[in-house]
Amino acid sequence: MGVLVDQLLIRAKQLGVEIATSQEVTSITQGDKHLLIKTVDGQSYEARVALANCAPKVLEKVADFKAPPLRDGSQVKINMVLKELPKLKSGVDPKVAFAGTFHVNESYFELEQAFAQASLGQIPDVIPSELYCHTLTDPTILTPDLIAAGYQSLTLFALHLPASLFDNDHDRIKAEVSKRILDGFSQYLERPIENYLAKDSDGNLCIEVKTPQELEKDLGLPRGNIFHSDLEFPWKQDGDSRKWGVETNSERIFIAGAGALRGGGVSGIAGHNAAMAALETLARLP
Repeated sequence: MGVLVDQLLIRAKQLGVEIATSQEVTSITQGDKHLLIKTVDGQSYEARVALANCAPKVLEKVADFKAPPLRDGSQVKINMVLKELPKLKSGVDPKVAFAGTFHVNESYFELEQAFAQASLGQIPDVIPSELYCHTLTDPTILTPDLIAAGYQSLTLFALHLPASLFDNDHDRIKAEVSKRILDGFSQYLERPIENYLAKDSDGNLCIEVKTPQELEKDLGLPRGNIFHSDLEFPWKQDGDSRKWGVETNSERIFIAGAGALRGGGVSGIAGHNAAMAALETLARLP
């Protein structure tokens, strides 16, 4: 991931692309021949097209666009940096166990029970989760010195935890949910997961827990919905005139993220399709 992003950045700069970060867009207004894009710090830009990699509900706030209905997000995300991969009570090699998706308490019964409890506004007694160790596949996520020392990253998604659970007494609910998630994972490890976590320069454990509300605050994911929109089959329906599945009511604005038809959180399909639609538009419009 790190190498890929670095190479994309190098190529973009070679092509003369100007990259501006941390500029929150407050409005996109369409004129006859261009879009006027304004940011929270007072900057203005004119553009022939705009590709929005945000959720449709976010685009709705800044442009003349009506987003489809959206369900609440229902997961908690935990990021960890480890001194070493956890050793399993089963004796399975951690590099094998964490090479793919590591499922925790995700039997049909456990998933069904957790869903039923969450639907009643209760924290599930047993919280299903799944983990991914990206650094086994792509160590460049970490710095060279951490790679050399054997450090790993671990990402956990805990399921059936809708945003509504955290609407009242957020911090207390977050603490209880975090404990249940980590205890559920640790029951399969030789030692509790906290023993494997790295520490930062201040001595704090390198773990980050994000509720749906925090995902919305930090990343602009409405109600923490990581999919940007309700999930749907990626096929065009009768009567849908869109060619690429990224078009909006503006012929100059395209959805480049997971909220597009044929979206996907990591596939890049929506970005590709938005780019193709934009190129066709640039060739056709003044």
